Amino acid sequence: MLRIFKSIVLLTLLVLSALGCNQNSDLSGTFEEEDISEDLEELSFKPQLPTSLPFEPESVQSEAIIMSEERLSINMVKGKDETEGLNISIMHASLGSPERGSEEVNLDNEITGYYKKSQNSSSLTWEEENTTYMIQHTTDGEDKLLGADALTSIAKGFE
Repeated sequence: MLRIFKSIVLLTLLVLSALGCNQNSDLSGTFEEEDISEDLEELSFKPQLPTSLPFEPESVQSEAIIMSEERLSINMVKGKDETEGLNISIMHASLGSPERGSEEVNLDNEITGYYKKSQNSSSLTWEEENTTYMIQHTTDGEDKLLGADALTSIAKGFE
């Protein structure tokens, strides 16, 4: 009986540990501005960019869109199987109303972000100096998504 109890406790600890790893990112990946330098040159503003990522990207693609509002979209994929990705959207405009169902999170004393989680994606949106930023994490399962704390850590590293 004691052996069964110990096995259950050990299994519970392993499951809780695995869940904790999925919710908290160690931000061991790096972002290289040179990967998107051509698109940055097209913009009339200088956006902040991430200094660390939750993974080392296998590929990085970007696109500058110059219309009524300037936008920069950066897509990063983890691994060749492409089951996990990070999209960063930057728009030179005010945020407007937060998306319905979003949860408020504090990025610092002056900046409020909005976190939202759906079946295969989680996102954090915030505005700073008349520029709206959105980080969206996608993966093949809701249990693997980055939580509000992990996305907030990425956002706080923008420079």
